[in-house]
Amino acid sequence: MTPTELAKYRKRLLAMRERITGEVNQVEEEVRQDVNAMDNLSKVPIHPADCDVEMLDSDLAAAASGVDVLNGIEAALQRIGDGTFGRCVDCGAEISRERLDALPQTPYCIECARRHDRRREIEEGAEEPVRQLPPDFLA
Repeated sequence: MTPTELAKYRKRLLAMRERITGEVNQVEEEVRQDVNAMDNLSKVPIHPADCDVEMLDSDLAAAASGVDVLNGIEAALQRIGDGTFGRCVDCGAEISRERLDALPQTPYCIECARRHDRRREIEEGAEEPVRQLPPDFLA
C-alpha cells in the first residue's frame, strides 16, 4: 500500500473516531439522564415496570457497539503505524481495497471475516442457516 493510500485511510479512520466518540458520548449522556429521571424524587415507590428499561437497554447496547467500533478503529490506526494495515491479521492475505473502503477498521479479509462470523453464530447458539433449494428442485 502506498503512503498516499495509508494517509487517506488514516484520515478517514481519525474522522470516524471523532464522529463515533461523539455519538458514544451522546448516548452515555442520554443514559445518565434516563437513570436520573428514573430516580424517584418524591420517594414514592415506583414499580420497575414503570421504568423504560427497554430504552435503557437499547441505549446501552448502542454505546457498547460504538465502543467496539472505536476499539477496531484504534487497532487499525495501530496497524497503520506498524506497517501491517491492509493485511489480514489471521492469514496475512491482502484485504481488498473495496473491503477497506467499506470498513477501513476491518482486521480481516472477507474469507476470514466469514469464518469469524460463522464461529460467533455457532458460539451464540444460532441454528444452521436455512438453505435455499434450486428452483427446479421439484420439477
